Amino acid sequence: AFRDKGTTVPAIVIEPRPSRLVETDRGRRRMVAELTDLGRAHAHTSLICRFFFRDSFPVDVRHNAKIDRTAMARYFKGHRPILSAS
Repeated sequence: AFRDKGTTVPAIVIEPRPSRLVETDRGRRRMVAELTDLGRAHAHTSLICRFFFRDSFPVDVRHNAKIDRTAMARYFKGHRPILSAS
């Protein structure tokens, strides 16, 4: 979830495969459009319209596979998501 103007809204962080890394805003927006279309097909993802990109997720040092959500939240604090064209 992401806080936008005091409201918590659904958001997702995308870690593309190395072969799908997108370097341009246009490419990221195209990927967001594709992901939005996929998300709308399922009730639990249909409201996601805010997207962040990261080339690797921070992991919890105790588990090395569990995403460190606190570190992720700190990283994206102050970043603006890419919004889908809903």
